[in-house]
Amino acid sequence: PARDPAGPAAAPRLRTAVEGGGGTVTARPAPPDREVWEVDSPGGGFVRVGSRWDPGWSATVDGRRAEVFRADGIFRGVVVPAGTHTVRFAYRNQDEMRGRVLAGAALLVLAGLALPWPGKRRRGVNRRPALSV
Repeated sequence: PARDPAGPAAAPRLRTAVEGGGGTVTARPAPPDREVWEVDSPGGGFVRVGSRWDPGWSATVDGRRAEVFRADGIFRGVVVPAGTHTVRFAYRNQDEMRGRVLAGAALLVLAGLALPWPGKRRRGVNRRPALSV
């Protein structure tokens, strides 16, 4: 069936229905792992973004943390109160962060192995005295 982008969103984790709706949503320039949306909604409501939901997404509404909901099974959205607001999404891949930490630890271990160990110097067994003429 055809999906109406302005119609209600199915967000199973929402505890209660979100009243309101209407208004405008405008995208603002942002880096690839972030999104910024200017929302003007006189009645408040649920802002559904047509981008893929993933557990790595976090959001703020006017600088305050907001829960990111899975909307319609694949999209993401946040609840916004009535008025004009700035909604910011940021993505942080947890697997990538773990990989960075492990890579950093491995580099420290390798650097430690490459450094000479302090202690006595060994004298060579077959060392010959220098010849003097």
